[in-house]
Amino acid sequence: MNRRLLVTMLLLAAAAACSDVTGPGASRSDLFFAQQRWAAQDLHNYQFTLQRMCFCGNTDPLRILVIHDTVANVADLTTGESLALNYGMTVTDLFGVIRSAQRAGTPIEAEYHPQRGYPTHIIDNGPGMALDAGAVYTASDVIGGIFLVSAR
Repeated sequence: MNRRLLVTMLLLAAAAACSDVTGPGASRSDLFFAQQRWAAQDLHNYQFTLQRMCFCGNTDPLRILVIHDTVANVADLTTGESLALNYGMTVTDLFGVIRSAQRAGTPIEAEYHPQRGYPTHIIDNGPGMALDAGAVYTASDVIGGIFLVSAR
């Protein structure tokens, strides 16, 4: 058996043995396996739809363009307007929301795309369960590839 495959299998088995300390749908092992599926695609250029429901700025669905793992364009799908890049997130950022909540012991729920691994639905209750502290993230329609962005 290939030594690298053996090490990977042992790591996966160890991660699966971790207990769920964060609540349904956001176990450390679920996150680990989802990140592995995402990383296996080796996508650094992609676009996807993200909607964030919170007491924050824009809550419309956004089409986010990621180039070289960095948000390159954010478009509001309701108005068609381009928005500031800080409205966007990468898939890595979404994984970061989950990891941060787990580290802080904040209740969080997450669901992942079964084949591609990216988070499709995150319910982050925020610190102290304050009504205005949390957010719900929904990600969909990930398309990988090289994209050209026209100057405006």
